[in-house]
Formats: sequence, C-alpha cells, structure tokens
Amino acid sequence: MDKCDMSSPAAKATSSSSHRYPSWVMLDRNTRLNYPRSTLDYPKDLFRLTIADAETSEGDPIRVAFRAVPPPGASRIYARWTPSNEERRRTQENPSYRVEPLVVTADGNVILLQLALHFDFETTRSDFYIYTVDSDGRPPSLRRFPTCVHEMAVDGLYYSRLEHMLRLTDIGLICRGDGEFVVADLQLRPEDDDVDGAPLEAQLCMLSERPELRYVRLPVRIPSGNPADRELGTRGCPHAFRNVCATEGGAVVRFVEVLTTTVFVSGCNSPVSSSFAINLWKLVTATLTWEKENTMEEAELWNLQGYGDLPRVEPESPVVSMEEPNVVYLVLDNKGDGRGGPDDVIIDDTRIIVVDMLNKTLRSWFKYTKVNPSQEEDGNMASRNLAGSEAFILCEFSKYLHVPQTSR
Repeated sequence: MDKCDMSSPAAKATSSSSHRYPSWVMLDRNTRLNYPRSTLDYPKDLFRLTIADAETSEGDPIRVAFRAVPPPGASRIYARWTPSNEERRRTQENPSYRVEPLVVTADGNVILLQLALHFDFETTRSDFYIYTVDSDGRPPSLRRFPTCVHEMAVDGLYYSRLEHMLRLTDIGLICRGDGEFVVADLQLRPEDDDVDGAPLEAQLCMLSERPELRYVRLPVRIPSGNPADRELGTRGCPHAFRNVCATEGGAVVRFVEVLTTTVFVSGCNSPVSSSFAINLWKLVTATLTWEKENTMEEAELWNLQGYGDLPRVEPESPVVSMEEPNVVYLVLDNKGDGRGGPDDVIIDDTRIIVVDMLNKTLRSWFKYTKVNPSQEEDGNMASRNLAGSEAFILCEFSKYLHVPQTSR
C-alpha cells in the first residue's frame, strides 16, 4: 500500500523543474503568517507568481501567496503582515491573541480570506479579502472586501446596526465567471412565535437563477434535546463528521457523512456499543431531493485489502474528490494532540485514507502530521485543520494558475 510523506514522489513533484499545478487542491483553512522564506520547499519562481498585495483597513501592507500541493497533500496560503502600531503589534504577537489569517471559503479562481485585527485585548475587528488568479497570465490580485453593516428594525421601534460576516461558517462564495462573484452571509433571526427548545432542522440553502432562497433539508437525523448529551448517542460537533461538496466541475452537489450509532446505559461513562457507516448522497437538482449513492459499514472498511494495521477508529473530516465523485478522503485520528515533547518532537498517529465508495476499495493511505499553533511544521502532509477536526476546503484555485514557459 502506498504511503506518502515528505520523501514521496508526490512531495518531490512540488520542487521539480517540470512542475504542473494540480487541477484541484485540499486547502488548509489556516494560513502561515510571516513564515521564514528560507524554509519553503517549493519552487521560488512559482511561488513569486502567486504573490498579491493589499492594505489592511488600518493602512498596513499585507501580502499573500499560494502553495499548491496535489491531494491529499495540504495546499496553503502564506501571508506577510505586521501591524505598524506598536501597541497593536504587541497584542498581535501575544501567543494568546496571535491569529493567522483564515481561509473562509473558495470557489473557482477566488479565495475569501479573513484577517482578525486586535486593537487591544478585548476589541477585535475583521478584514476580509478577495484573492484572485487568472489563467491568462495576469498577476494575481488581493482586494479588501468592504465592511457590510445593515440597518434593521428591532421590535418596530428603533433601528440597530447589524454587522455582517461575524460567523465564518455562515459565509458562502459563488463565482459566476468573467470576474464576477457573490459573497453571501446567512443570518438566522428568531421569529416571535418560536418555541424555546424546539429542534432545529438541518438545511442547505441554495441561490437559484432568480433572486430567491430555497432550502433543502439534509438527509440527517435531527437530535432532540441537547445535541451534546452523550447519553442521547449524538455528537456535539457534527461538522467533524459531515460535509457538503461540489463535484464534477461544480455541477453536482454531494453530501458525505460518517454516521455513528452509539448505545449508552444510564450511569455509565463508556458506551455499551458503537458502530459507524460512511454514507454518500447526491442532490437531485430537478426535485431538490437527496439520493443515496453508496454506503460502507464499519466492518467493510476495516476488511478492505490494504487496511491492515491502520487505526480502527471512526473516520473524521470527510471530503469528496472534485474529479471522482465516488472517491472520498477521510481522516483516521488516534487523538494524539500533536504537541511535541521536550525536544519538540511531534507526537501523533494520523492517517488520511482514500476510499472508492463505488468499487469498495482502499486506494491508498498517507501519514499526516497534526500541527498545533505553536509549531512551524510546513510539510506537504501537515495541517492545522486536523488539530481542530476541521475538513479541508476543496477548490480549483490551482487550475487557474499560470505556469511560465521556463518552469514547464
């Protein structure tokens, strides 16, 4: 079974003179801020071609660049920014407040970034940036997104300023071609007749050709009561076990989930039994309904040829390949915290497996390094996502990068 690390062919391809950008990538949500250039194992000329500059809302220069690694390697954004104001710089450099820019979402040739500005130890404001590349060879661009504040009536008596784009998980991006894109922020406001404690529905919001919103319920079980209650057999962080992915050039939406059934006995801290299944669904746009395409039970996965001694744990952070809709990438995590010992040795046992759900095969697996915020690991198979049980952001950004003739 293939195993990929920094000495693998996939890793060496990024430093080859015959470099080719992958058609799609798995993008790490966490950027590298002010990372030492001398440690970058990447062709410098290709790296320079992705550089774009802008200014923060405080007038400080900020620069970003992109590093593309074939899946399942971690592609990432590098940023250079230092606040000019001494007090704000001290706040930003404080380990408790130092926050790298984050990748919010991506679509086509556009990536949406967030930069948190700390004015003191209590006040924070965010800048948002649109990072764009074009396949025609024009230089990449970085533009700061305007602040969006909406005036709304409250109880019909007075107006309040409602600042948008506060929750990154509620922000979406759609590219329409020819340089046009739409950034949408979903905000839920309770109605007067809402009943406290009523169960919420899991829904997917779609923007049609006409300016209207349509809601499609996800094919998941809706827990009643407290979703974090262990005795209910539910999970407190469903984002770690499900994902909505655009496949086949963005034409088809698929939903992948790792559904766990856990049985608890009252008074016991450990479950009596637990099992999982990987389910892959396809959204039928004509009827706005979900069609289950494939499923794989726990025993099926563990008995696949090549699984061998891989961790027999519940997979996390599932994503669907953008090119092969029957192929899913899953994380196997033995729950090491990724923190180093006295010599800063990174300790974890994390793998990413590539599973063909249609043909019931394990294509390959890869050892991954789970990086915590204090580490400066920059390997192709290293990610901050995994420390927070977050899935990668899939995008075709790399497909639009222009490779100069001298690097081909």
